[in-house]
Amino acid sequence: MDLIENCEFDTIYHEHLFYHTLHGLTRLFKRHGLYLNEVERLPIHGGSLRLTVSRTPARSEGLDALFAHETALGVNKVTFYNDFADRVRALRDSLGHLLVSERAKRKRIACYGAAAKGATLVNYLNLGEGFFEFVADATPTSKANTCLDSESRSDIRMNWRRPNRTMSCSSFGIRW
Repeated sequence: MDLIENCEFDTIYHEHLFYHTLHGLTRLFKRHGLYLNEVERLPIHGGSLRLTVSRTPARSEGLDALFAHETALGVNKVTFYNDFADRVRALRDSLGHLLVSERAKRKRIACYGAAAKGATLVNYLNLGEGFFEFVADATPTSKANTCLDSESRSDIRMNWRRPNRTMSCSSFGIRW
């Protein structure tokens, strides 16, 4: 839910396979004779839920409050998800236009951090081969030497040093 409310689409990738709401989980657990008792919201990866589930139908106030919040948002309606898709496209277009505009001013654009979230964003922007000068990352233990842009099938050169003044990319950078 936080992922959608905050438009954190870049947390949707291969390692995060399931996204649940209390509405969906309640029905799932009920089919197996289980009940949601408590919920704790965690801020990691676009919002996670820590649940307490048992065979006893006891609900905490926090669970009822979050369930009511989901209902008010309309998580059980397709319009909630269509709105998310529209906001994601608008964010992509806005950031893409900003980057293209900066590039047109002859600014050098690089990225910091080769995390999956960054690769998701770069791929969704689809700005073409050679748009980003390099990706700097302070984690040399990563297995890749390039950050693959799957749309243009190009590799963005990785630089495993921490960014410093000798990299001379002082105009613009993307950090995730």
